[in-house]
Amino acid sequence: MDLPIKHNAFAGRGLALRTAGFFKGPRLIIDGGEVKGKRLRFSLRDNSGHERETRLKTNGLDPIPKVQIGDQTIELARPLAWYEHLWMAIPIALVFVGGGRVHCSDLSPSTRAPGSFEAIVARPPSTVSAR
Repeated sequence: MDLPIKHNAFAGRGLALRTAGFFKGPRLIIDGGEVKGKRLRFSLRDNSGHERETRLKTNGLDPIPKVQIGDQTIELARPLAWYEHLWMAIPIALVFVGGGRVHCSDLSPSTRAPGSFEAIVARPPSTVSAR
C-alpha cells in the first residue's frame, strides 16, 4: 500500500511510502520509482536540486513508520495504542504457551460428562430386541 507524503520540498513529485510486507521492509517511492537506500536511510534530491537526508523511523510492530526529512518528522498514521500491541502479542504468546487445550485423553472416566462423546463411546453396547 502506498501512502503519499506531503512535503513542500517534494511537491508534485509523487513522494510516497510503500508499507512493509512479509519479506520486504518499508520503501520510499518518488517519481514512480523505488529509491535505493541503506538501513532505512535515503538520500533524495528535492525540487531545488539539494540533497535531503530522509529516514524511516520504525516503532516495533507498527507497520507504518514515521518519515523524517531533515529535521522535520512526518507522521503518516497515528501510532498503535498499547492495547493494539497487546492484541497482536496474544497469538504470539499462545504459540509458546500452547493455548491451554485439554485433550480428551486427559480426562478421567469419572470427570466425563454423562452425555459427552467419550462417555457414549465408552458405554458397553446395549442389546436391542427386534420385533
